[in-house]
Order: sequence, then structure tokens, then C-alpha cells
Amino acid sequence: MQNPITYIKQHLLGQKPSKYKLVPTSLTIVQKLDFSRAVKNPDGTTTLSLTDTHPSLTQLKLNDRKFEEPEFVEWLIKKGHIQMLWQAIFPNKDLPLVYGTEIKKPFTVSGVKPGDIDIFAMQSPDTAIGVECKIIKYDFDKHINNPYDLKRAFNKLNKIDDAWEQLEGYRKLGFHKTYLLLIVLDDQSGNKTPGQLSRKIDSKLVTQLKNLQPKNDSGIIIFYVSQITEYELEVQNMVSMDLVRDATPQLQSDSLTKMIIDNNHLFKKSVKL
Repeated sequence: MQNPITYIKQHLLGQKPSKYKLVPTSLTIVQKLDFSRAVKNPDGTTTLSLTDTHPSLTQLKLNDRKFEEPEFVEWLIKKGHIQMLWQAIFPNKDLPLVYGTEIKKPFTVSGVKPGDIDIFAMQSPDTAIGVECKIIKYDFDKHINNPYDLKRAFNKLNKIDDAWEQLEGYRKLGFHKTYLLLIVLDDQSGNKTPGQLSRKIDSKLVTQLKNLQPKNDSGIIIFYVSQITEYELEVQNMVSMDLVRDATPQLQSDSLTKMIIDNNHLFKKSVKL
């Protein structure tokens, strides 16, 4: 038998980082085998049937629903997926953070970009981070039917162009860092590939979009929210996140720091990383 210390040194300490990562996934059993409906066939085999689907577990394509950014940001917070964002943009895991969503006055002016701050987060008032959120949708069926016209598989790509303009507004406010958070609602309900966890958009289809090429020093983070069966997002989904490009930090403006200190009531309670 190999010496345990030798085994640890060779096989554990010497291992390279895994190329795989855990992906948060929600799966709900929507049907079961109903043995009470078993039928004996003449050839000796038995046929089993599935139970009826519970009425609350409806089939609804992701692309048939309308989502607004504030609604989906709250969904990410409620489900705990927002923790992936905090882990990516805050290097100091020992400090708690405070954040707010849809922050407007006195930080922004009505009718002037950015209009509001979608996510306003910080571990210290002088190193605040502004995050502009945009949603686009990807339809697997449309991509299969139009393999050479990728734009037809996505909708609302012009939202990304709007985001770059709004992020310029963030930068003028004097944030320490700014990010574009792109939420890709990935409708894989038409994908019949065996193995539900393999039903996910190829990230290169998104990162190579012309609209997503950086227009300033803002970072780029992508949340992929995949509907992996015909059942609605709340029933079965898979969520992953990629930090495509980190933000370039800048010295935060004194005026923004003072405004944060004077309006700390706008931010929610601290969150541990």
C-alpha cells in the first residue's frame, strides 16, 4: 500500500485546478412513474405510464414572458444568485458590503443618463461600485432555424448599446468601478439534447457579440439564466456567471463619497461575502 503522505503529495497537492465549476441548478420532479397504471403486454413486457403533471407546473417558454431589469435583479437576490456577483467584484472577502437597487435622487437627475443606478454597492464609501443591468433573450429554436444569422436568435441587442451610454453617466458621477451586468435569458426549452445540464448556450455566442465589445473602462459580467425544459423558469433552471472583463478602477470623486455618507439610509443592510 502506498504511503499516505506520498499519495497526498502526488495526487492531492500536485493537482491542477479543476476545469469544472459548480453551477446552481433548480430541478423539480414534474412527473413520476405511475405503477398503478402498469399494463401487461402480450409479449410479456410491462408498459408504465407517467403521472399527470401537477396543474401548478405549467409549461411556458421563457421568450413568451416579459421581464424588466429591476424585476430580474430582485429574482437574483431572492434566489441567492447575486452572491456570485459580490464574490466577483469585491476582492476583500472579510469585509461586509452594503448595497441598494434602483438608486436615484440625489445621485442622478431625471432625464439625464444614467437615470438611476441599477445596483449601487460598496465595502467602503470611497470605493463604490455602480452596476448597470441589461436583459437580452436567446432562443435556441431560432438559432437552429437561422444558423448563419445569429442576430435572429437574440432580441433587444440595442439594450447593450444603451448600457454603454448609461455607464458613461456612472463614470461622470465618479464611481471607483463600474460594470455592465448582462443577463442572458437562455430559452433552451426546444433543446432535446440528452442530459438537461448540457442544455446551455455556448458563452462564445454572447461574448463575441459586436455590441458587447468594450466602449470604456467598465467591466463586463454575464449571468446566464437557462430554461432547460418546457417548464417555466421557477420550476427548472440553471444559473451561471462569467466575469468577462474586470473594471479598471479610478480614484472616486470626493463629491460622490460625501453624497454616499450623507444618504446612507438609501442602502440596504450589510451582506457577508
